[in-house]
Amino acid sequence: MLEPATTSTGTTAPASHGSAGFPPFNTETFPSQLFWLTITFGVLFVVLWRIAGPRIQGVIAARRMQITGDIALAEQHRRAAEQALAAYELALSAARGRANKLADENRGRINAGVEKAKAAADANAQAAMSEAETRIAASRTEARQHVLNAAQDAADPVAEIQSLVQGVQNRANGVKNRTDLLINAGAQVDRANELAGEALDISQRTKAHQTRMTAYAATIRASAGGGYDAVDQAITDAKPLDDSLKQACAKRPQAVDHA
Repeated sequence: MLEPATTSTGTTAPASHGSAGFPPFNTETFPSQLFWLTITFGVLFVVLWRIAGPRIQGVIAARRMQITGDIALAEQHRRAAEQALAAYELALSAARGRANKLADENRGRINAGVEKAKAAADANAQAAMSEAETRIAASRTEARQHVLNAAQDAADPVAEIQSLVQGVQNRANGVKNRTDLLINAGAQVDRANELAGEALDISQRTKAHQTRMTAYAATIRASAGGGYDAVDQAITDAKPLDDSLKQACAKRPQAVDHA
């Protein structure tokens, strides 16, 4: 290599670019580079082949064995997990069955208790209703009896008033009947007076007739003695009329007294 030239100013001049460059690309050093490359490659190859290679292979084999073992262990764990899952599913299914059975039993007991409570409530309600109906019927009977007693108590004065009214009516009817009797008696008295007058007239005429008949009988007896029987029969026939006239005259004072 050329030494740098010095200037008058005392500074160093740069090297020439004609013979300088990157050392590996320098053609003058190719043989030595190839030699040392071959030696270095051989040494590295031997190191890798004898030392690093077996170690790497061992590490790879150990890693492969570790991976294989881990895979086998993972598979074993997976099988165990599947078995545990199957056992869990079986236990869960059994537990679910037992839970459903217990739930059904509890539901049955609850339903039975509810039905029993409902029946008891219905019985109590029916008993309470029957008791209430009995009390209501007793209250109705008592109220009806009270009403009947009140009506009877109210009917007693009404009955007394009705009896008094009936008595007044009976007395009024008696007065009316007596008035009618008095009116009828007055009419009968008038009729009796008329009959008495007629009887008195008939009696007087009968007496005159008897006088004439007596005179006629005397005449007949004087003239003929065989006609006595006919005269006596005429007198006998005239006697009932005289008796009836006498009875009519006797009844006239009684009718007047009764009136």
